[in-house]
Amino acid sequence: MNILHYTIGFQPDRTGGLVKYATDLIEAESRQGNDVVVLFPGTLGISQKFGIHHERKTSLRIGVECFSITASLPLPLASGIRNPERFMRKVDEQVYHEFLTRNHIQIIHVHSLMGIHLELFRVANKLGIPIVFTTHDYFGLSTEPNLYLHGKSYDDQNNIAFWEKVAVQAPSVRRDLIYQLPGYHILRNIIKKMPKSKTEQDAEVTNSDQDLNTRLSEELKNLKRYYEIMFKYIDYFIFNSEVTRNVFEKNLPFPLTGKVVHVTSKDAVKREIRIPAISTKTSLTIGYIGPSADYKGFFDFVKFANNSQSVNRQFKTYGYAPSLNLNGIEECGRFSRDEVRAVYSSLDVLVVPSRWKETFGLIVTEALTNGVRVFASDNVGAGELLPDFYRFESIEDLQNKFRSETLPKIEVVVPTFSDHVQKIETLYGIMIDGKIGPGF
Repeated sequence: MNILHYTIGFQPDRTGGLVKYATDLIEAESRQGNDVVVLFPGTLGISQKFGIHHERKTSLRIGVECFSITASLPLPLASGIRNPERFMRKVDEQVYHEFLTRNHIQIIHVHSLMGIHLELFRVANKLGIPIVFTTHDYFGLSTEPNLYLHGKSYDDQNNIAFWEKVAVQAPSVRRDLIYQLPGYHILRNIIKKMPKSKTEQDAEVTNSDQDLNTRLSEELKNLKRYYEIMFKYIDYFIFNSEVTRNVFEKNLPFPLTGKVVHVTSKDAVKREIRIPAISTKTSLTIGYIGPSADYKGFFDFVKFANNSQSVNRQFKTYGYAPSLNLNGIEECGRFSRDEVRAVYSSLDVLVVPSRWKETFGLIVTEALTNGVRVFASDNVGAGELLPDFYRFESIEDLQNKFRSETLPKIEVVVPTFSDHVQKIETLYGIMIDGKIGPGF
């Protein structure tokens, strides 16, 4: 098959679960003998004429033909869009037409709407090339990819008023441009320390409740419609979880064709997971892995740890620079891929307390395949793999579960990455043949 993947880029310039999953899938499909082509937003250069440029060095490094979009739409990697018109710029459809026909593309797999023009979708539709979309986050449904702001998930209130709140605190145009500078990965840590613009500071002071002018409100409505048109061109949605499916179906004004296909990692090689029951009276090390961020439920974990201190329980956090001096919690910091097994061997239980509607959460399957029990909030898509006992509604609910005499055994089946790749390739074949139906 001739497959085109659209993603936001590769490490080290781009990081996160989306980038890792897309890269793993691209490499696996290529090894299966498919002709795989990748398209991603290019870096800013001297010439900003719209076009598609062959990236020779990236192609050699990734092992497939890679192309960048010069003068792509901006990448709003931080939450919010302050200048909507910049994200709807029209370009020449012929450029995409020539690219797709020259590479004999049979199917397009889109991993994000960031940076891509509507014209790609229109041209694919005219050429009869099916488009599938994996729901890694909620960008396009909203300009806030997590649909989360100021301690609240807006999956049920994703209206223009919410878009306006997000716009008030959005980064400046200058920061949006920095995200696409060559060598951005070197600048990333410097950017985090940059002072915020006056507009961003004011947004924090007023809790993003300022009245925005009518022009911006109308532009945001136009942007919302722009993304809805993109979504309408998608032929099949690969939902990471039922959590994700519910959010998408609530927030788009037309029926969606698709199916839940749980994502997995190429590191997940153990298919049948059996973790024995354990007494809560034994010594337990309970951990959290992730950023020290509210949307991830970090502070809920801290609350849980503070309310659960006992002589036979230890608490550890990983995934951020230790700086909070948390009482009764050992902050272990960030770790490399080479240290993953050592991290999990230090834990008996992992808590994934996300507050946002997390589309999946690969950390759940990663922990299970390393023999670690996992408790996940009802907001976590990957929690669908767990027995009911290991899912919780609130921190109080979680605390009650630890008052049980035992943590019951876990027996689940986690698809291996090769299983997953096979399922995706089967979908491609059905879509290309034009015989998709509810049975897939």
